[in-house]
Amino acid sequence: MLFAAVALIGTVAVSAQTIFTANGIGASTLPSPHADVSATGGPLYNNTGPVTNNIQGVTFGNSFSMSPTGGSDFGTFDNTFRIAGAISGDAITAGTLIGISYNFGLARSSLTAIPGAVTWTLTLQDSVNTTAQVIATDSFSGTNSATFVGTGANYQFTSGVSSGATFLAILEVTYTGTNPMAPPIVTGTMLSTGYGQEGITIGASAIPEPSTYAAIAGAAMLGFAVWSRRRRSATVA
Repeated sequence: MLFAAVALIGTVAVSAQTIFTANGIGASTLPSPHADVSATGGPLYNNTGPVTNNIQGVTFGNSFSMSPTGGSDFGTFDNTFRIAGAISGDAITAGTLIGISYNFGLARSSLTAIPGAVTWTLTLQDSVNTTAQVIATDSFSGTNSATFVGTGANYQFTSGVSSGATFLAILEVTYTGTNPMAPPIVTGTMLSTGYGQEGITIGASAIPEPSTYAAIAGAAMLGFAVWSRRRRSATVA
C-alpha cells in the first residue's frame, strides 16, 4: 500500500510535456544614437535538452558585435539582441515559474573608446504575458572584458499559456562612447556548448505553481492515511 501511495503522488505530479523551441536569433537597433548590431556566429540552438518537471527547455547562443552607425562615434548607445521562439505541448498553468541561466561574455574595443561602464539587462516575455520581466542585469567597468555566469530570477507565467504561444528573450546592452577618433565597439560571445551551459538557457529548472504543491501534499496525506488505516486493520486481525 505504501507503493500505491507513492504511485498516487506520481500521478498527481506528472502531466504532458511543455516544449520551448528557439526559432530565430537576430539583432535590432533602437532610435539614434545607437549602434548596428550584427550576429556573427550563426544561430546555434539546442532544442533537445533534458526535461525538468515536464518542461523541455532550450539553450541558445551566438556571437555578436555592436558598433556605431550613422557616422557617430560618440554618445550613449542602447542596443538589443533578440531571441524568439515558440511554446508547444502542454499548457502552462498561471503561477508557474521557470528558471533562466546564463553564461556569456562581453568585451569592449578599448577603455579609450568606452571609458564608462558597459551594462546589460536580460528580459523575457511571452505572447500572453506581454510585460517583459527582468531576469538579470549587471555591468563591468575598468576592464576590457567580463564573463557573466549565473541563474537569473525565475520567469513567472502570471497568466496561463496554451500551446501556440511565443516567447521573446532580449539582451539589452548600453554603453557610452566619448572619443570621436576611437569607434566604440562591444562584442559578445554566447557559444552554446550544451544544454544549460554557455549561452542562455530558458527552462533550466521549473517550479510548480502553489496549487501543484498543495495537490502533492494532499495526495501524500491521503496515501499515508490509507496505508495507516489498513496497517491498523491488519494488526487487529
